[in-house]
Amino acid sequence: DPAARVVPLEGTAVRSSLGPGCTIAGGIVVHSVLGEGVRVGSGTLLQDTVVLPDAAIGDRTTLRNTIVAAGCQVPAGTRIGVPATEDTIP
Repeated sequence: DPAARVVPLEGTAVRSSLGPGCTIAGGIVVHSVLGEGVRVGSGTLLQDTVVLPDAAIGDRTTLRNTIVAAGCQVPAGTRIGVPATEDTIP
C-alpha cells in the first residue's frame, strides 16, 4: 500500500488519521479520519469528518461533522455542516 501523501506547502493535516494512499492537495484536514485512497482537493476544509475509502473531495469544499460514504465523489464547492451565519457565497 502506498503511504498517505500531503503535498508540501499546500496540504495540511492536524490531529487526523490518514489511510494509505490518501492525497491532500492543498486542503486542510483537522480532527478527521480519511480512509484508504481518499483524495482531498485544493482549498478544501475537512473538520471533524470521516471519509471512507476511495472517496474524492472536490476543490473549495467545506465539510464539518460529516461522514462521506466509500467511493463518493463530493463536487467542488460543496458546503456541509456550515452554520447559516458562515454560509455565504463569495
